[in-house]
Amino acid sequence: MGNLKASVSMITFNHEKFIAQAIESIMSQQTSFEFELVIGDDGSTDNTRAICEQYQKQFGNKIRLIFNDKNIGSVNNFLQNIYSCDGDFIAICDGDDFWTDNSKLQKQVSFLDSHKDYSFCFTNVRSVDANGKQIKPFTQIYYNDTFTHESYVAKITPPTVTTLFRKNMLPNVFPDEFKVLPNTDMFLKALLSEKGKVHFENSVTASYRINNAGVYSGLNSFKKLEDKIKAYNLMFSYFKNNTVRKNLLDAIASTNIKLLLIAAKKLEPIKFLKYSSHIIKDSFSTGRLPFSTIKQTIKEKQQKREIINNTSKNN
Repeated sequence: MGNLKASVSMITFNHEKFIAQAIESIMSQQTSFEFELVIGDDGSTDNTRAICEQYQKQFGNKIRLIFNDKNIGSVNNFLQNIYSCDGDFIAICDGDDFWTDNSKLQKQVSFLDSHKDYSFCFTNVRSVDANGKQIKPFTQIYYNDTFTHESYVAKITPPTVTTLFRKNMLPNVFPDEFKVLPNTDMFLKALLSEKGKVHFENSVTASYRINNAGVYSGLNSFKKLEDKIKAYNLMFSYFKNNTVRKNLLDAIASTNIKLLLIAAKKLEPIKFLKYSSHIIKDSFSTGRLPFSTIKQTIKEKQQKREIINNTSKNN
C-alpha cells in the first residue's frame, strides 16, 4: 500500500459476537492517508475467523489476517501482531471493543506528526456491556493533557483502545519481565513514556466492552487488581528512575487498599487478613502509615465517583 501511514492492531479470540462492530468502526475512519487493519486471531473456535475473512474480501489489502492455528496466548499474540504492523504509527483496538469517533485516527496521527517530542497519545473511553449499552460515560479522570515518564508511570492508566504510538519507539527486544505480565499494555506504555512525552485529548473516541469474553474485563475484581500489583512489582524491578519507583510503590499500596475494601464489602475474612498484612508491609516501603493511605484512597474514589455521577446526569 502506497503512503501507508498507520496500522491498527486488533487481536481477537472467540469474538464472533463483537468482531464485526470492531472491524467496521476501524474501516469507517476518515483519513487523508492510507492505513491498514492487522487482525491477529489466536486460534478461535467459533465463527470469528469466517467473519474476518468476509471483511478481508470486502476491503482487500486494507485488512491483513494473521491466523494462529493454535492458541499462543494473549501476550505472544499481542507482540506478534504489533510487530507485523507496517505503518509509522500503531493504534490498538481489541476484537471486543470498538471506536466511536470516525476522525480518531486522523486527529491522533496529525498530533504526533506535528509534535515530534511525544511518543504516544490517548483519549478517554466509555464503558459498555456485552450488548453495547453504556455503563459509564468515561472511565478515568485526567487533570493534565501532557505527561512525562515520571508523571505517567503508575499515576494514570490510559485506555489502550484509544492509544496511538510511534512504531519506531517499540523496543527491538522486550524485557523478560514483559513476557510474564498479565497487563502487557501497561508495561508497553510505560516503556514508550521513556522515549517521549504523552498527550491526552479530553474526548471520548472509543467504547471498552466489559464482558466475559475479554482477556482482562472478564476477570473478577480480585484477579484484576492482583494482576495489576504483579505488573507494578515487575515494573519496579525494571525501571531505575527513583520517582517512577516511588510511584510504583505508592500504586501497590493503593491497590492493596482497594483489595482490602472489596474483601470487607464481600465479607471475605481470609482475604481481608491477607490484604491487611500486605498494607502493613507497604507502609514500610512508602513511609506512610496505613491509615493515611486508606484515607487518601477512599477520598480519591469518592471524588471520582462524584465526577462520573455528575457527568452521567448532564448527559
